[in-house]
Amino acid sequence: MKHVRIAFAVCAAVLVVSLAGCATFGVLVQQPPAAGTSKTPAKGDTGSITGRLEKNKNQYVLTDARTGIAYRFVGLGKDGEKQLAPWVGKTVTVRLEVISTESAKAVNARFVAIAQ
Repeated sequence: MKHVRIAFAVCAAVLVVSLAGCATFGVLVQQPPAAGTSKTPAKGDTGSITGRLEKNKNQYVLTDARTGIAYRFVGLGKDGEKQLAPWVGKTVTVRLEVISTESAKAVNARFVAIAQ
């Protein structure tokens, strides 16, 4: 009779937790991410990216507003830096070409133009 009481108590506890919407059970049934939200760009891709432009240690980084992918501009030169400098800290649309996707922190890209 003691085992029946323990089994009943465990079942009642599971029922109460599941009816309460416990997050533990929600972790077990997760939805896969949407197909187009985290697409990593391929080498040689070109396009316009809208995001926030930041400058970190003499490197300009554009973080895509939709996907969260960070694009680090390489080989800018003085002309490229002059064009990007006024947009630091702001949201801007930039045309770029992907150079390398091997970096874990950011995608290396070549700056083409500000698309306004």
